[in-house]
Amino acid sequence: MYIEIQAGQDSVDSIVLRMVNSLIHPVDHGLANRPAEGSSPPLDVIREASAPGILVGRWHGVGLERGSEMESALDPSARLSVLLVDDLPQNLLALEPILEGLAVELVAARSGPEALRCLLDRDFACIVMDVQMPDMDGFEVARLARARERSRLTPILFVTARFPLDVHALQGYEAGAVDYIVKPIVPVVLRSKVSVFVELARKDWLLRRQAGELRAQRDILAEANQRLMQERSQFFELASDLLCIGFDGRFVQVNPAWTKLFGFQPEELQEHPMVEFIHPDDREATDRAFASRREGPHNGLQNRHRCKDGSYRTLLWRWSVDSRRRLIYAVARDVTREKEIQERALQAQKLEAVGQLAGGVAHDFNNLLTVIAGHCELALGEEGVAAPVRESLEAIQNASQRASSLTRQLLLFSRQQIVQPRVIDLNRSLADLVKLLRRLLGEDIELVVAPAPDRAAVKMDPGYLDQIVINLAVNARDAMPDGGRLTIQVETVPVDPLGAQPEAETQPDRQVVLSISDTGCGMDPSTRARVFEPFFTTKEIGKGTGLGLSTVYGVVRQAGGTIEVQSEPGRGTSFRIVLPATDEAAAASTPLAARLHQGGSETILVVEDDAAVRKLLRRGLERERYTVMEASDGAAALELAARHPGSIHLLLTDMIMPGMSGIQLAIELTTRRPETRVLFASGYTDRAADKLRTLPVEVLFIQKPFTASDLVSKIREILGRGRSPAA
Repeated sequence: MYIEIQAGQDSVDSIVLRMVNSLIHPVDHGLANRPAEGSSPPLDVIREASAPGILVGRWHGVGLERGSEMESALDPSARLSVLLVDDLPQNLLALEPILEGLAVELVAARSGPEALRCLLDRDFACIVMDVQMPDMDGFEVARLARARERSRLTPILFVTARFPLDVHALQGYEAGAVDYIVKPIVPVVLRSKVSVFVELARKDWLLRRQAGELRAQRDILAEANQRLMQERSQFFELASDLLCIGFDGRFVQVNPAWTKLFGFQPEELQEHPMVEFIHPDDREATDRAFASRREGPHNGLQNRHRCKDGSYRTLLWRWSVDSRRRLIYAVARDVTREKEIQERALQAQKLEAVGQLAGGVAHDFNNLLTVIAGHCELALGEEGVAAPVRESLEAIQNASQRASSLTRQLLLFSRQQIVQPRVIDLNRSLADLVKLLRRLLGEDIELVVAPAPDRAAVKMDPGYLDQIVINLAVNARDAMPDGGRLTIQVETVPVDPLGAQPEAETQPDRQVVLSISDTGCGMDPSTRARVFEPFFTTKEIGKGTGLGLSTVYGVVRQAGGTIEVQSEPGRGTSFRIVLPATDEAAAASTPLAARLHQGGSETILVVEDDAAVRKLLRRGLERERYTVMEASDGAAALELAARHPGSIHLLLTDMIMPGMSGIQLAIELTTRRPETRVLFASGYTDRAADKLRTLPVEVLFIQKPFTASDLVSKIREILGRGRSPAA
């Protein structure tokens, strides 16, 4: 046998050692194996397969003659066309340079009807078509093309901006799509897929040319089908979403993502009915949804699927029913994290609404308590008060103090109380609390305190830190009636970028984590979901106000931190509080003697819209020998100050007033009288602390309700200070 060939990397010796058929493309085996007839003329053109790619030559019966001129004469790509369908000219222009190197003719159509007319005139290797078009969309064009004999087998490649594993994609496949390209288009992906279809068309052209070679046709079709199955299998194996095929309520096939997410091997899932893996509360809805025999896509079902460790993940399902084969093809996505975030946001909104309501009630209630407590104190300070009357006044005073504590907790929860933060070290603060905590917990509860190995400084009100720890410790004690262990741990950790608060202007690089865990009875999910709601309590009537944990929540949020709770029945409860760390040094406190001022001759301008509170303030201050000027609103106060010829040493004003607010009044008055100090009094601040820090003068704040002695002490403190600017 004589072979002439110079293409490829094989030597003549190595070629001679092989069977001729191993060198010939399967399509042309029939031609190459015809009996030789001496030096008969060439029988046909065949392709040589030893070198990379496909080489073309003439078969003489005794030899293969390869000529480059034959490649162009017989290259079917010269006869092949690709139809591009898009209503936007710029999209068509963008596709041309991507596909121009495939040696095919590109035919453009700007509408569905125009594309159908093109299909009447000629054959195409494939159709690259946009889904969304006016008048006639890509799905309709595909269905009409499939209904025509000439174009029913033409591959259709849809271009879409939507992810191809949704209802949109299923509709496209039913209409006749072979594949999808997702916008924005990656040129190499589009070119690769179109080149596959062009190659298939080229092979189809050769198969029609060699109509008698039925065996070769079957081989090529089998090869193409095998590649398609391999691609589908590869996609099934590599998909990150959960893919499955179900039959009569059982898994027939699942992809590896199921094992990765749930821990079950495929055979473990296939051995049991699907319903056994569904949360009992979701089984009825799941059965009802999957029992539908309606053809086509379905979506919207959410249920909880059991993991191998007993936990549950929430899945969002999309599926299609093949009623003839009684199969369900389903795609599920794990939405557990998204659902948790949604529930957390709803909980925060609910707590915010309750906090706004509580803050509004506390504002009016604090004015009443100020009057009650103030007059009680004034009456008790009078000489000659009879014992029974004194006893009643003291009872009223005690009741007002308890009511004041409740309103203060409400304001803390709603983050509407001004705090005076200082730099404190959690390690040192916890060490100071240990003795008190041991007395609170009792001897049958073991207290374990694990401080951070390094400095754990935060900036918050020291009293509120104590309140956090004591509230959580008391709750832990009540959850361990038979004894147990309470662990308090402090640690510093780097900031988690995903957990950083987006509303903060600057983010620290470290966080301080305070964890308080007990070995008590724990909480079920329904209780855990409401644990921070005000007035929610699981204790007996009279043994709890339901404000302890809501107060903790408000304090932590006001300090710029977050709080999370983990608990299961019988496995204890753990609170994790994350606070922004600070590198600031702790400020030295000023001795009390240096802050007190014993004068009583200063002039004080009192501005309060509540007449009862205003009357009480005047009475208490005049008893301390201060000169008092009073006004019911900001405008009246400015007018009064303008007429006053002497100095006004202090402005004592409510923060929330109709018309001009206390802050606006302070700015206006101190602009005219820079020497005037400012003392704000309010029971409801509406988050005005930041505004106070922007004022150009030194200010102090006193929280309503307050007693006359508290007020006088605060006044003496601010009037006794030097002229240095506020920190």
